[in-house]
Amino acid sequence: MNRERRRWAYVTSLISFLIGLVLLAYYPDVEIASPKIGHVMKLAGSFLTVSVVISLLYSILIKPSDDATRKKELGELLDAKIEEIITAKGKYGLMGFVDHIDFPFLFKEMRPGQTLWWLDTFPVGAGMWINKLRSALEKGVNVNMLVLDPDSVNVLHRANELGEEFTPESFKADIQRFLSLLQNIDQKDFRGKLEVRTYDELIGLPVYLISEDEQAMVAYSGFFLSQPTAVESPHLKWCAGENSILSNISTYIREKWSRNAGSAVIKVD
Repeated sequence: MNRERRRWAYVTSLISFLIGLVLLAYYPDVEIASPKIGHVMKLAGSFLTVSVVISLLYSILIKPSDDATRKKELGELLDAKIEEIITAKGKYGLMGFVDHIDFPFLFKEMRPGQTLWWLDTFPVGAGMWINKLRSALEKGVNVNMLVLDPDSVNVLHRANELGEEFTPESFKADIQRFLSLLQNIDQKDFRGKLEVRTYDELIGLPVYLISEDEQAMVAYSGFFLSQPTAVESPHLKWCAGENSILSNISTYIREKWSRNAGSAVIKVD
């Protein structure tokens, strides 16, 4: 409460208190002539005087203590939450959420010699950033992609999860179309390389991991729910940590990559 509002509050309280005193002073005389009116004056006077005194005592003696207690409790709560965040980042490498995966920005920011490990079913709208992928390969970025096998039974399961927008037939056709886009990339004279393998395994989670010199640098993991991943879908961002999830993600995607060496769609020697 600012100074002006506090001043008016005190003035109003004082006026109410004085009115209460006046009512208490005159109610006996009024009560003789009109008991009902006198009784009302007594009640009103008592209420005004007592309530004002209690309000002032509360604001002066009790409220500061309550405010201090609440401030302390809030501070302790914030400290605990901040500690949780710091612990999660330091121990597990959790850096927070990103709104979606911005593939054009991702390919632009990657440096020559880095590798993108890509695990998903297929990305909606890939035709809009396929040229950014070419530019990344041209400057020396390597990309290893694991794409869901169009003939996998998981095509049916994932299409059912996505609902009316995707049928198993259209979902399969979209995967095949994406693979064709990748196969049409002419890698001649590129400094980087694109390799693509299909998989017919459990669909765990979509993952995009960036490594450099065999060292995992950062990863983004999404969720296979009832909407397409990467497009307006939040992802967790992971970095190195004491017991880092990043290392588990790296192991997961590399082992899946090795298991599906026989399903190479694009292979560069």
